[in-house]
Amino acid sequence: MHCYPWFIVIICCLAACQSDLDKKISQLQDVELTNPEIPFNRDSALSFVAKQVDFGPRVPNLPSHSNCADYLINKLSSYGLSVKVQEAEVENFRGDSLSLRNIIAQYQPQHKTRIALICHWDTRPYADRETDFAQQKMLPDGANDGGSGTAIMLEIARLTQKTDVDLGIDFFFFDGEETGPPEYDTSYAQTMNSYCLGSQYYCENPLLNMHQEVGVLLDIVGGQKAKFTLEHHSVNQAYQPMLTFWALGHNLGFGQYFLEEKTRFVGNDDHVELHKCSDVPIFALMEYDDSRQSYNTHQHKMSDNIENVSKESLYRVGGTLWYYLTNYSSLPHVNE
Repeated sequence: MHCYPWFIVIICCLAACQSDLDKKISQLQDVELTNPEIPFNRDSALSFVAKQVDFGPRVPNLPSHSNCADYLINKLSSYGLSVKVQEAEVENFRGDSLSLRNIIAQYQPQHKTRIALICHWDTRPYADRETDFAQQKMLPDGANDGGSGTAIMLEIARLTQKTDVDLGIDFFFFDGEETGPPEYDTSYAQTMNSYCLGSQYYCENPLLNMHQEVGVLLDIVGGQKAKFTLEHHSVNQAYQPMLTFWALGHNLGFGQYFLEEKTRFVGNDDHVELHKCSDVPIFALMEYDDSRQSYNTHQHKMSDNIENVSKESLYRVGGTLWYYLTNYSSLPHVNE
């Protein structure tokens, strides 16, 4: 009898000590979740990375860039999606004219409940993080930085052709994200608006009504054993939906890759620009390298190639995303 009050105190303390992610995981216990009828295919996703790399660097104004754009448009159309192409002539930090193509595809355009999936499909026009000066002006493959997020979205698009999802999905493949000055050339300032030219242009000339309930950005998500933290822009924009996604990842057994650590390592990215002009809450999946307290170690290097992309990482991110999308109609109260 004398221990009973202390038992209550202990239970209350344990409840109070639960992290935000633990609370979200507990909330999911009350939700009836189902596994997708057709699972996310890791091999298919990796093949989409390889296909992009085979075109060559997807740098604006190059034939490889134009050829890859044509491929993306045709592939998305073949999946029965409604596809819009936004062509833009923009200037980079030097004043050079760049021909961009933003590609927007819609699944179930008439569905009132909508979610945005966002990536960039262009690649860095220089390997400016190489220490060897001779390599700094070379063009990296962008297998991870550009290729991985695009590949996951292509695989999700493919799956929508085979499975009925009670949701409208807007796929945004932005161009011109990698357009900022090279780090080796200090005569140009690393300003935030020198990057993300495609999403900036889209904000000035939107093609869709931006009323999505939430957005998910995928950028640099295919690294070997990639881990993901709670990036600070995402925390500010979409903390609860992000925690829901993380909790679903834990449910699937990927807890060691979805970390409840708040980090500040992203300056500008497409989710920042799109949120400014739409107020859509968007969270980013972007690999965090704790040893560098920054991005994947191969970012903006010649080593950002297919050999350094993991199909298991693509599966962990893409599989969790597909689980999130197919269960989305059961998650509204959990996202709040």
